[in-house]
Amino acid sequence: MATSDPPPSTPIDAAELVSSDGERADPTSPLDRLWGYAVSVFLLGAVLYPLQTKPPRDSFPLSTYPMFSKARPAFISVGHVMAVGKDGREEPIPPNIVGGGEVLQAKVAIRNTIRRGRNAVRELCRKVAVGVAGDDDWSWVTAIEVRTDRYQVAGYFSGGHKPVSSRLHTRCDRDGKPLRWGSPPERPPPRKPSRRKRPRGSKRQHPAPPMSASASTSAVPSGTTRPDEKGSP
Repeated sequence: MATSDPPPSTPIDAAELVSSDGERADPTSPLDRLWGYAVSVFLLGAVLYPLQTKPPRDSFPLSTYPMFSKARPAFISVGHVMAVGKDGREEPIPPNIVGGGEVLQAKVAIRNTIRRGRNAVRELCRKVAVGVAGDDDWSWVTAIEVRTDRYQVAGYFSGGHKPVSSRLHTRCDRDGKPLRWGSPPERPPPRKPSRRKRPRGSKRQHPAPPMSASASTSAVPSGTTRPDEKGSP
């Protein structure tokens, strides 16, 4: 069955877009322009809407882009696995040995391991030690440390890669055997004893001073037998 060819398209003559007085004619109607203005205003308002929410609400598809608009902290704590040598040399273990093969995946894996407790951290240290032992590039390594280091953000990117503080979770040798446990878990500061407030207008009641033996004896009228004395009145 033969198919008929579509009719050839008719080219638009440029002269048709020019009005009789020589000015270029606008092919859109006023209604089309009004529709375009309305859509533009709606999209602009949708983009700016999250800015007026209290607190700012980040969601899809409307977002405040907190990754770029939120103030960054001055200090940041990073949990990582470090390779340590005899001469004090230290290097972070790459993600392909820690697990996941990607920086953010390794970061989340280390953070979750630390949260699960000491046994999980020991297992991670043993796993990393096995991966390091089979790589000649890490032959200088004598110990593996799982720790949380605190850095000053501005100082780190200015060349100061030394952490401000460090918390050691576990330490093992190349065979995965623990060498030394980390610091004890952080405890919250002791709470100050709360002082109960007295109702306004009430007076503070002081306890009565204890009476001496002589005073208590003299307070008993003569001829009266005390309950703790034998005999009848």
